[in-house]
Order: sequence, then C-alpha cells, then structure tokens
Amino acid sequence: MKILIVGFGKMGNSHFKSFLASNKNYQIYIVDKKFGTKSEKIYKNKKIQYLPDLPKQKFFHLTIISTNSKERYEIIKKITDNNKLKYLILEKFLFNKINYYEKVKKIIQNHKIKVMVNVWGRSILEPILKKFHKKDIIKIEIIVKKGELLTNLIHFYDFIYCLFGKNFTLRSKNKMKFIKSKRKGYLEGVSDLYSKKKPNILIKNLNFINYHMFKIDLKQGTYKIKINYNGRCEYFLNDIKILENQFPFSYLVSEKFFQLDYKNKIKKYFNNFNIISLLSLNIIKLLKRKSNKKICIT
Repeated sequence: MKILIVGFGKMGNSHFKSFLASNKNYQIYIVDKKFGTKSEKIYKNKKIQYLPDLPKQKFFHLTIISTNSKERYEIIKKITDNNKLKYLILEKFLFNKINYYEKVKKIIQNHKIKVMVNVWGRSILEPILKKFHKKDIIKIEIIVKKGELLTNLIHFYDFIYCLFGKNFTLRSKNKMKFIKSKRKGYLEGVSDLYSKKKPNILIKNLNFINYHMFKIDLKQGTYKIKINYNGRCEYFLNDIKILENQFPFSYLVSEKFFQLDYKNKIKKYFNNFNIISLLSLNIIKLLKRKSNKKICIT
C-alpha cells in the first residue's frame, strides 16, 4: 500500500511512526522541502522515499497533509490535480480563509476521497460517552493553559459538538488578548469563552498548569477528564478515578484508524470533514467579532 506524507515536522513524523511500527508492507513517500534531493531507504518490510517536491501521476491509498494551515489548501489542490487519492488525513486548523472550505469540499466530492481531520475532542469522550444521558448535562467546563486556547479550540469544539450537536455558540467573556504563538507567523488568544444561552458552557484560561481539564456536570454526579502533558488521560466520577489510558497521539492511532476503515470494520473515523469545517468556521467568526486583525490559527 502506498502512503504519502506531506510535511515532516512534529506531526508528520508522528504519523510516520504509526506506519513504521506496523508489521504491514507499506511504500511510504515523505515530502518536505528540507530534503533537498530525492533519496530512498528500506526499513524492515517498508520502502521509504524522501522527496523535496510533490509527486505526480501516482495513486496513494492514504495521503497525510501535516503542513501548517497557511499552505494546506494549495497543497491539497496540487496533489488532487496531479494524483489519485483514496483516503486523506488533514491536520487542524483546517484553513484560515473562509472560501477554502467550500473549495475543498468540492474537491473531496469530485474525487470521492474519504477524509479524516485529526482532532481528538470526540476521542477522549468515547470511554465514558455511554455512561450518562446527554439530556442530563447541566454544564460543561473546560480548563486550558493560558496561551494554548486557539491552537486547541477546534478540539474543544469537537468535544462540545459530540455532546450537544452544532447548536451552540461561544462568546468571549472578556476582551480577547492576542499574543504571539509558539509557531512563527501565528497568533494565540487569551480569553475565557462562554455560552450566553443553553447549553451552559465555559472555557477558562489558567496560568501555571500542565494539563487540560474537561468537566461534565450532570443532574446526578460529575465526570472529569484530565489530559496530562505526559500523555495520560485520567477519568473521574465524583472525584474518584475510574479509568486511565493513553492519549490518542497520531503515532498510536493513524495507521490503526486507516486500516479499520479500509477493511470496512469501523467507518466512523474518515467522515468528519463537514463537521470540523462547520466548527472551524464558527471559530473564525468568533475571532472576527473580536479583532480587525487577520488572525491565523495554527
């Protein structure tokens, strides 16, 4: 099977490790300008090619685009214009320009590509999702480390959507302060977000923490999900730990999710592009209300 990975930074390398660890035969093509010239090597039962430019006239079972959001649309267009794709994994934040969403949707439909956007909000909910009724939820509270709101906001929206559907709108509780992101050319935002109408939702920024916390208040009881920076997810019911597992990093799940869908075993992963597009557009609208600046989210 042929796998194409475009962009070989932190996320591209994480996806690559997922396929490298598999015992299946893969031909892996990795594209990044930093390679300079074409090269090739064999690792166990895998043939790996390093390319400085996008390939042409090829078929790929799976393509992973792990570049930044500024160049993602142009790369999708170039790849689909010159190659045939079956599956596609996209990183968040999808696109910062509103008109790109409809353009990419048409590309996906015309080429009949199955797409997964790599967000984890739903994934961390799955272990407890069947343990309570959504209609019993009174309040959702999410705590994020100050300076990491915008880069994680689409994950938080995915989490909320999984519980309530698209019928929610968040507002900035105080004036949003924009600061430089860790990634050059992007901005971060600092502000608490809340829902003015039901469902009751609050996203809080805190200093000096090394985790994200998700709190679900029910009519009877409270669930908490704590995501530690060491990659462990802890689940609590009324402050008693009931479960602990590994965070769904790309190097653990990318190859697994692809194979589950490809073999027609589980079809829930490569079908979230429309939902994540909708949520991403809501985030863009939220930021446009708060600033005249051209805000780019990584």
